[in-house]
Amino acid sequence: MLLESGTGICFFDAIRRTNKKARVVYFRRDRLDTIGASNYLVKLEQHLSRACDLVLVNSPRMAEHLPAGGKLAFAPQAIDKPAFDGCTVSPYPRSSRNAVAVGNMLFDSVAISAMARHSPEVMFHLFGNGMSGDYPSNVKVYGERPFADIIPYIKFADFGIAPYPMTERELYLAQSSLKLLQYSYCLLPIVAPDLLAGARDNVIPYDQAGEGDWKGVVERALIAARDPAWRDGILSWDESAARIEAELPRPAASSAGSPAARSLPGAAGWKAQSQSIGS
Repeated sequence: MLLESGTGICFFDAIRRTNKKARVVYFRRDRLDTIGASNYLVKLEQHLSRACDLVLVNSPRMAEHLPAGGKLAFAPQAIDKPAFDGCTVSPYPRSSRNAVAVGNMLFDSVAISAMARHSPEVMFHLFGNGMSGDYPSNVKVYGERPFADIIPYIKFADFGIAPYPMTERELYLAQSSLKLLQYSYCLLPIVAPDLLAGARDNVIPYDQAGEGDWKGVVERALIAARDPAWRDGILSWDESAARIEAELPRPAASSAGSPAARSLPGAAGWKAQSQSIGS
């Protein structure tokens, strides 16, 4: 049985009561306190992380404040490589300059507005629900769209934006953020807050306090040389699924003499690994 971050974890005890032999794997995709979950769910997750057969995290930082004693494994985020590879037609007018921002998690509309005001020659394309704001005329808000419709806007953009209003708590996004991987696979420079500086070689940081050189940040993104090495280490979903499958607890009959799951390092060990995992 697979559970993901969110209200679904409320069913854990019911699953155990219904099928005591069920092996339960928890995919910890986001920190619940970051995405605004209730205190009840945050506390329940602490219990869940010890009681599940396996907890999968997509960033080592996601394991740092979980209680000791649980079985943990690292399962990197992945992207739909064939969908990007098969996209060949740009949606943008020839010779235009375009930036794209996808997803509304921790979305900083103030940063987007500042970039757009200081770079009127660039069109800013925003995809996701709840992104409305008082934007300049060179910002276009599309709302939610099918993923296939968004792919060409990512692939053929001049740069991507990850406008997260971040604190230290959200640094796990350096490895778990899907848009960072999608932008990187398409060899886009990424304009992102200064807390993500150095997270990937293609990140161009801006001052999150809003006192930086917005025009200079955009210009650096527009002229950045695209490095094929930005794609290194990015997995397809098939590759990620194979890694996850290798970590899943096996029935006792088929795994005699081997542990159900690897017991990985605690917080200190994860921090030591985080420089090499997902970099």
